[in-house]
Amino acid sequence: MNQTRTATNARNALRSTGPRSRVGKALSSQNALTHGLRSNLPVIAGLESDEAWLAHEEETIASLRPGGYVETLIASRIAHLLWRTRRISRFEVGAIQGALLRIDDDDARASALGRSHYMAPSHPRELRKKHDDIAQLVSLFHNIEAMTDDGALELAVVERVLHRIIDRNHVDLERVDLSALPAEARTGEWQQLQRWTKRLLNELVDAMAKKRKGTGDDMWASTVSRLDEELSILRRALEETDTRLACLREERVLLSAENLERIQRYETHLDRSLSRALQELSQLQRARLAAESESSMRIEVGFVRQNDPAHQPSGYLPRKELPNVDE
Repeated sequence: MNQTRTATNARNALRSTGPRSRVGKALSSQNALTHGLRSNLPVIAGLESDEAWLAHEEETIASLRPGGYVETLIASRIAHLLWRTRRISRFEVGAIQGALLRIDDDDARASALGRSHYMAPSHPRELRKKHDDIAQLVSLFHNIEAMTDDGALELAVVERVLHRIIDRNHVDLERVDLSALPAEARTGEWQQLQRWTKRLLNELVDAMAKKRKGTGDDMWASTVSRLDEELSILRRALEETDTRLACLREERVLLSAENLERIQRYETHLDRSLSRALQELSQLQRARLAAESESSMRIEVGFVRQNDPAHQPSGYLPRKELPNVDE
């Protein structure tokens, strides 16, 4: 049984060709690696691919046309240096993008103490959100003003408007006389009220205003006026912020002095190494070609001399001119 299985495995092994291309063989050689530190490919995981590197190396070596083992090693080193040079532009783009993404946070830290009003958050993202929320709320108040008394209102709109009125006018619902309102409105369980209208909302606002010895129209107008004022402050703060951020974006399109110095040092090092490797390869190739040319010339000269009578020893006769002994 064991002999049969061994023979079967041997036949199957003959059918298994494995990877045939250079790239496939190189990738297959890395199958046993369990840690990036053990890999001999100059590839950064997550940023570069083995296939891209192997294609780059193969094309670089082919374009340099090395001859022999030493020239191929130098050509491979040149491929490494060119591969690392390509990272410079990627680093530059990443550094600029990172600086642009940090603009909001950097501006918030720089201007946290310089806001003109407490209503304006220091962080641009929070400022935009609050501006949009207040603008939407102002729009709701104005839309309700334009409605008829029997106009239906969604519960979410009513809750938002009432919460703003209560918050801005410091209303304590427990001390407000709500006896003239439906039971759900009297208890504050507005979610249970099936149908809200502008008239019912105005009645609730009137009841809250009476406790403060005012009218519902005055409380409504006071709330809208404060919202308009807050929106105006937020709009000015947002305009100032957008102008400041636009200037920061223009500044950060260029690399910082620190990153620029790092890139220049790194690029100078790679340029020197690349120039030295190209010079070494060029010298080896010239020497090889000169040696091959000299060898070819020697063969050609030897062949010519062998067939030229002027260069033959005295007494030498070509084979066809030898006397016939039989005669």
